[in-house]
Amino acid sequence: MDEDEKNLERLTLLIAGDDENIRIYMRMAFKSVNFKIELDEVTTRVQAMAALREKDYDCIFVDTRLADDDGLSLLRALVVAESDVPVVMMTGARDDLLAADLLQAGATDYLAKSTISSEVLERRLRNVMRLAQVEGERKAALAGLEKTRNRLQYLIDNSPAIIYSAVTSGDFKMTYVSENIYATLGFKPQEMVDDMDFWIDHIHPDDVQSLLMGIPKLLVEGGELTHEYRFQHKEGHFLWMHDTLHLVQDEQGQALELLGSMVDITARKKMEEALRKEKEEQQGLIQELKKARSQVLQNEKMAAIGQLSAGVAHEINNPVGYINSNLSSMERYVENLVDLIQLYQVAEETLQKSHPDLYALILEMQEKIDLEFIKEDIYDLVKESREGAKRVKDIVQGLKEFSHVDESEWQWADLHKGLESTLNIVHNEIKYKATVKKEFGVLPQVECLASQLNQVFMNILVNAAHAIEEQGEIILRTRHEGKEICIEISDTGKGIPEDEISRIFDPFFTSKPVGVGTGLGLSLSYSIVNKHNGRIDVESTLGKGTCFKVWLPIKHDEAG
Repeated sequence: MDEDEKNLERLTLLIAGDDENIRIYMRMAFKSVNFKIELDEVTTRVQAMAALREKDYDCIFVDTRLADDDGLSLLRALVVAESDVPVVMMTGARDDLLAADLLQAGATDYLAKSTISSEVLERRLRNVMRLAQVEGERKAALAGLEKTRNRLQYLIDNSPAIIYSAVTSGDFKMTYVSENIYATLGFKPQEMVDDMDFWIDHIHPDDVQSLLMGIPKLLVEGGELTHEYRFQHKEGHFLWMHDTLHLVQDEQGQALELLGSMVDITARKKMEEALRKEKEEQQGLIQELKKARSQVLQNEKMAAIGQLSAGVAHEINNPVGYINSNLSSMERYVENLVDLIQLYQVAEETLQKSHPDLYALILEMQEKIDLEFIKEDIYDLVKESREGAKRVKDIVQGLKEFSHVDESEWQWADLHKGLESTLNIVHNEIKYKATVKKEFGVLPQVECLASQLNQVFMNILVNAAHAIEEQGEIILRTRHEGKEICIEISDTGKGIPEDEISRIFDPFFTSKPVGVGTGLGLSLSYSIVNKHNGRIDVESTLGKGTCFKVWLPIKHDEAG
C-alpha cells in the first residue's frame, strides 16, 4: 500500500439491491474513487436492517428493487427507525418527479443507474458526506438549544421570581407568565394571559396611579424600572410585589415588549412598616438623601451629554467652514473661467477662417458637452451647494440650542430661540405637510429648563403635522401678559373630538392607529409645563384645526 492510499479517507458503505449486475458494476466503480472503501452488499430489506444494527455505515446505496420488497419501503423503514445514515436511492432512469418523491420521503440524494461511474459515485459520496456533516451540526445545535431552553425553563419555573412579558400599549396585556405564579398568587398562567386587563385589574387601586406615572419614562428612555405595589391574590387578599420592568427595543429604539420579574415582598413590607413607625424621621431623611443623590447623578449625566454635544457640533462646524470657504473660492474661479471661455468664443470667427478644422472640432466639443447649458447651470450648482452648507450649519446650531444639555438648572432663556431651534429639528417632519407662519410678539426672557420646554414645543409641533392629512398651515404666536407669557401653536388639521379633549393628556391615550405613537408625548408635555407652574389650554374644532396655548410664568416660582 503506497503513501497516498494510506492517507485516503475511509468510508464504510452498504449496497442494498436485487440487481447483481448493478452491484458488480458499482463494486468495480468504487475501486477507482479517491476513498478507501469498505463495501458490504445485501439483497433484501430484512438483511439491510440487520446490517445496520451490526455496523455503522457512512452511506447506504438503495436500489428501487429488492428481493423481498422495494427500495422505498426500506427508505421508509430507515426514517421510522430514525437512522442518521445518509441514503442514496438508485433509480432506473433520470426522473425528476420520482427523485422529488424520494427526497421528500427521506432520501439524502438519488442516482440514476444509467449514469453510474467512478466520477459520479465519488461526487455523490462527497455531496452526501458534506450534507451529513451539515445535518449533524444542525442536530447538534438544535440539541444544544433544546438543552439550554430546558435549563432556562427549569430556572424560571423554580425561581422565587414570577417572570412575565407584556405588550407596551396602555393595557399591558400579558403574553407570557411563568408557572410559579400559581404557588405565589394562586392563578394559573393561562388565566393571566387570556384576560387582556388582568394586570391592571389586580393591582391595588391606590397603587395604580403611581405605577402608571413611572412607566412613561421607561418607554421613552428605555432601561429598567422597579416598582413595589400590592397585587391581589386569587383568594382576594393583597400581597406586596417587587416588580422590575425592562424595556426590550429593536435596533431603531422602537419599543417591542416589557419583560417583568415580580417577587413577593409581603414579609419584608411588614417589617419595613414596623421600622417606619419607630423611625419615621430617619426614613424621611433617607428619602431626601436619595432624592438629592438622584438629582446630582442627573446633573452629572446632563453635563456629560452637554460636553459631547458641544464636541460634535464643533467637529461638524469645522468641515462645514472649509466647505463654505472653498465654495466662495470656487464661485470666483467659475466666474473667471466663464469670462475666459467667452473671450475664446469671441476669437472663434477668426479661428474659423484660419483653422477651419480646429474650429469644427471646437464646435463639435461644445455641442457634445452642451457648453451653453453648463455656463448657465454651474452658477446654480454653486449657489445650491452654498445653501446646503448653510442648512447644515443652521441644523447643527439648532440642535445645540434645542438640547441646552449644559443647562441642567433653572436659567433665563429666550423662548423664541427655543422655538426656532425646535423648528429646525422637526423640519423634515413638517415640510411635506404644512407651511409654518410665525407671528412673534415681544417676549422677556423666562426662567425655565429650556431643553424640557423645547421637548414640549416639539411634541405639539409633531402632533400638529400629524393632524394635517394633506397640506395645511401651522401658526406660531407669542405674547406677553403681565407675569406670564403665552405660546400658541395652532394647525389647520382635522381637529380633536370634544369627548377626547379631556383625555389627551392622559398617559397612553392616543387617537393614532395601533403601532403609531405611544400616547406619551402630551402627557410628558403636561408634566413639564406643570413643573414650570404653567398650564396648557386646548381649543379644537373638528375639520378646522386645533390650538394649544402654553402659559408660563416669567419666573418659575410665581404662578400665573
